[in-house]
Amino acid sequence: MLAFLIQYDKILFNKKYKEKPPMKLTDKKRIFFLDEVRGFAVLCMVFYHAFYILGSMYGYEWADKLFVFFMPVQPFFAGLFIFICGISCSLSKSNLKRGLKILGAAAVITVATAVVMPMLNFVECEIYFGILHFLSVSILIYSLISQKISKTSVFAGILVCAVLYAFTSKIGE
Repeated sequence: MLAFLIQYDKILFNKKYKEKPPMKLTDKKRIFFLDEVRGFAVLCMVFYHAFYILGSMYGYEWADKLFVFFMPVQPFFAGLFIFICGISCSLSKSNLKRGLKILGAAAVITVATAVVMPMLNFVECEIYFGILHFLSVSILIYSLISQKISKTSVFAGILVCAVLYAFTSKIGE
């Protein structure tokens, strides 16, 4: 996306940019599209949560209306985070380290929402197991069983997922 914008900028405004040298085979390879989608999803979730905070905690009616407007797409962005996390796990060599970092960030959020915010008279907004908790636990489990999963057939994996879904989809209703 960034490369497209730079090319567009070059053509339209005749600007000069220093070209990067071609990547060497030893350079770290990234899938920049994943970074762009992840950045877009982060941006959307930041705005979504900002609308929630401004509407519910500070009483801004316009923010509350925007929060309600964007509520139907919130599961899509959460699912996008989970999907990208799954792809990143299969590409990463340090899932244990990454999972522990995310778990640390999730723990900070739990402490902030369960301990600090009630001291500031913000009640009933505790987050004990949110998306970061879920992602960190999933990454840690994956890091422990990834060797066995790689030897499993696709059909067996789909069957296990379907059975787990059938047993857990009604939890919390």
